[in-house]
Amino acid sequence: MCNCLPCAQVVIFSFEPSLSVSTCEVRWIESAKMPIRIAASAASDTPKRRFGLRIRNEIGFPNKTCKCQDAQVAIGGFSAGGIGAVRYAQFCMKGKRKAKSPVAVFAVDSPLDYERWFVAAELHLKRLALAGRDLAEDRNAVNELRKAFGGSPTEALETYRRQSPVSTLVADGGNARLLKDTPIRLYIEPDLKWRLENWDQDIYNSNMPDATALINILRLLGNKDAELITTAGAGYRPDGSRNPHSWSIVDERALAQWLIALLRTPNSVK
Repeated sequence: MCNCLPCAQVVIFSFEPSLSVSTCEVRWIESAKMPIRIAASAASDTPKRRFGLRIRNEIGFPNKTCKCQDAQVAIGGFSAGGIGAVRYAQFCMKGKRKAKSPVAVFAVDSPLDYERWFVAAELHLKRLALAGRDLAEDRNAVNELRKAFGGSPTEALETYRRQSPVSTLVADGGNARLLKDTPIRLYIEPDLKWRLENWDQDIYNSNMPDATALINILRLLGNKDAELITTAGAGYRPDGSRNPHSWSIVDERALAQWLIALLRTPNSVK
């Protein structure tokens, strides 16, 4: 007999310091009334294999704890954590994981197209160079993506598209179609004026192209539970500084209610 009510778990991944694990965990437990596992890692702990192993370990937690074969799992993540969450769900749908497919997936301002991410970061560096400036975050992204995929998208396009949750320049989105039957929510705060004035970014440097493309493709494929949630003026870091790339753009109670409804539905995802 499983003592959990319900026999379900939400797993959240983040590599960003703006997700306050202890505070967030308390709020989620209060609102969701179910086991919540928050797996936070330092930014340096991001190699693909290590991240994939960590996800598998965390996803295994409900069955070990509940002793319930039908345990339902929902998975999500913030920023880079969202990439792993979405890809894990896609791997499950392809049968590459023994674990049951998540009944729901969510990602908060995540770069979901590696090809777009590389091109945008490289282009941003070139534009900043017009003013004699540089940005370590973009340079690190370009270097890490080159290392992970064996070159730039021009040199290793197939690899970039094979690994991306969505390929925005492909009609069916590449791996996107694997989620055509999976409830999914993507959160983003556009605030283009703030990004332009404070980060010297245009829309292509944001994660908006990835999020809008993925949801649009899934809806066109018939997924009525694919949602894009945009906010305005909600992005702030724990220290009070304005930043649209923040966990605070999520209405936690509303997200918890969405997850609860899906986790309480038997056999939500085959």
